[in-house]
Amino acid sequence: MKDNKISDIDKKLFRDSVQKTPCDYQKLKYDITDKSNTNKIEIFISKFIEYPIVTSEDILKYQKIGISDRVMQKLKRGFYKIMARLDLHNMTQNEANDTLNNFITKNAKYHYCLIIHGKSSFSKKSILKSFVNYYLRQHPLVNAFCSAKNVDGGTGAVYVFLKNYEY
Repeated sequence: MKDNKISDIDKKLFRDSVQKTPCDYQKLKYDITDKSNTNKIEIFISKFIEYPIVTSEDILKYQKIGISDRVMQKLKRGFYKIMARLDLHNMTQNEANDTLNNFITKNAKYHYCLIIHGKSSFSKKSILKSFVNYYLRQHPLVNAFCSAKNVDGGTGAVYVFLKNYEY
């Protein structure tokens, strides 16, 4: 039988090579209970993470466990007063990432906001809409969202229900 022991040199080489490898995974730093770090909320979404692409006419809908269907019905009907608005037109995905994070963090004191991502006029696939759909599902302060009524942008915008948290 062959001896399968790994030499100390090989172990050291492995440790050195792994230690220098950057992490490309989704990184989330968030602690809602620690008020000293509230200004340091950071969400980085790796460029390498694939997310589902939606078309410009797809209706978006998401609710976390614990959010009632009645709240979702009211949200879909535009029943709640919109306290903050964000327009992401003509932004790149990286710009939208930073802008969304800042917007949600600053407006967490409001329950309801409107995010206008727009529709893709060049193709049926909407990259920014797909990114917003993915991003909002991952954000810890987002309880629910759905496509807006036609008067507020239709499938080119979403109503967002945030956790009410004062910074």
